[in-house]
Amino acid sequence: MIKLTNILSETEYYMSHVKKDKKKVKEADEKPKKTKKTSIAEKVKKIEDYFAKNLKKFDKLDKVVETRYIGAICAIEVEADWEKIKLMRQEFVSKGVFLRPFANVIYVMPSLTISTKELDKIFKTISEVIKNVLR
Repeated sequence: MIKLTNILSETEYYMSHVKKDKKKVKEADEKPKKTKKTSIAEKVKKIEDYFAKNLKKFDKLDKVVETRYIGAICAIEVEADWEKIKLMRQEFVSKGVFLRPFANVIYVMPSLTISTKELDKIFKTISEVIKNVLR
């Protein structure tokens, strides 16, 4: 059982610290931090540049019909039947990359906050799955 006096004393203790910190909080509110915000267009351009540079290696693979991109969306069209597509889906998930080929096209539509390291993992996984499943 909690005594009411204990609650009051804890509350009083807390409030005494809050009063001391109010001045610091007020000063922090008065001085806005200057941070560089990246615009949506800049984020899309970064992803698009990555696609432009890295999609070329897929064109060399036998089972890749075509690669294309626009903005932060890319597509890799492959030559595969429905059974192979289902296997590809399973392989993507087992490797921690959640992509779903629609028919015979693998779409990548990442979040605009994605890092280059994460994009590298996605592209590496796609390459491995195409090579292993679509032999």
